[in-house]
Amino acid sequence: MRTLKFKVWDKLEKRMILPDQGYQGHYVLSLDGKFHNLQNGSGGDECIVLQWIGKTDKNGVDIYEGDIVKFDEPRKLCEDVYMFSLYVFDFYEGSFLNPYIYNSINGSKFVKREKNSLNPVGRAKLDNNPHFDWTTAEICGNVYENQDLIDL
Repeated sequence: MRTLKFKVWDKLEKRMILPDQGYQGHYVLSLDGKFHNLQNGSGGDECIVLQWIGKTDKNGVDIYEGDIVKFDEPRKLCEDVYMFSLYVFDFYEGSFLNPYIYNSINGSKFVKREKNSLNPVGRAKLDNNPHFDWTTAEICGNVYENQDLIDL
């Protein structure tokens, strides 16, 4: 059986809510995918529900949709020129995919790459994908709280 975990971005309060960390059952995820705070009535369209992708980073931290993840894999392009990549994962057509890749050359600002070279349509499945070494994955932040890391 697959474990389901969720966290929520509250658009109004601009904060991440981790329902399984000390909130004593005040939160409900309804069958229509809406998140609700039973204590104060907030939720619904004010919140973005983010699902755990089934992976953890090298520090044992769960990786969710919208997290910005780096792998220890800078590629040498030529003498003294290295490319670093950040990945953002989401759920699409029944699978977790990496629809967004951001590249940086020698530490410049990360810029979105339109197509993913791992897959010509820009999406690569996570399961059994040799391009992702999960033992080196590290969460750098998320697209809601750390937009300064990437060019959205």
